[in-house]
Amino acid sequence: MNVLKLIGGTIILICGVLSGIYFSGRLQKRIDFIMQYISFLTRAESMISYCSCDIKEILSAAYSIPLINKVTSHCLLLLSKGDTFSEAWNKSIDNKCYEGCFYREDAEMMKAFSADFGVLGVSEETEKLRLHKEIAQQRLSYLIPEAEKQKKLYRTLGTFCGALAAVLMI
Repeated sequence: MNVLKLIGGTIILICGVLSGIYFSGRLQKRIDFIMQYISFLTRAESMISYCSCDIKEILSAAYSIPLINKVTSHCLLLLSKGDTFSEAWNKSIDNKCYEGCFYREDAEMMKAFSADFGVLGVSEETEKLRLHKEIAQQRLSYLIPEAEKQKKLYRTLGTFCGALAAVLMI
């Protein structure tokens, strides 16, 4: 009987550790997403500055950015169906094709990007992209140290809760 309790306690401890690892991995995925969003904005800025590319070309060029590609490919699909860029972009974000990569505030940041995009002149578009890139970089500079603290917290909390549940069970 004690052996079964010990096995059960070990399983609970392992589940606690794994849940801590899972939540700390989500934080890293969020950081990766914002880094890729900054990369997308940088690429869009250079494509507008040097080539005066249209929206569809900019979105098509995001195929090599994995987490952003899910949003841009859905946006391209909606654009081909006749939606405006702003509608298509916002629907793509709301469609949850980002698979939980970012939080509500990240979604709001990305939705703000779509307002008036594609209808301004080249200099205004590049200035707008620089502004959104700066906002994303500020968020990233806040998230990186915060994520390090939270990773440790999630792992410790998962281990502690698992150990506590195991001790209470035994």
